[in-house]
Amino acid sequence: WWVVRSWTVTAVVTALANCLVFNSVVVGASGLVFQMIILSSFTSNLRPGEVPATLVVTVVLLVAQELTGRQGDAAGQQISHASHMLGGVCGALFGFRETTLPRKD
Repeated sequence: WWVVRSWTVTAVVTALANCLVFNSVVVGASGLVFQMIILSSFTSNLRPGEVPATLVVTVVLLVAQELTGRQGDAAGQQISHASHMLGGVCGALFGFRETTLPRKD
């Protein structure tokens, strides 16, 4: 159930950021997609405190893509790059939380 909770938190964070900071309306779940892309970097067996190399590579590539606008953003499309970035941040936070904290069974 932690994945569903992480989706909910990410959706609320990105929605509030877009409403309060950017004063815009967002339709879609691209922030959640970016969250899941980042979370997929945590699928290897990690020791507590380690940062997966796949996470570093994924973050560098996604941030470079967002900052350079190389994702095919046609003029007039209102893509929320902030939602992508916040979704990635939430994914990293939830990934570190799930891999470093002891699990309750």
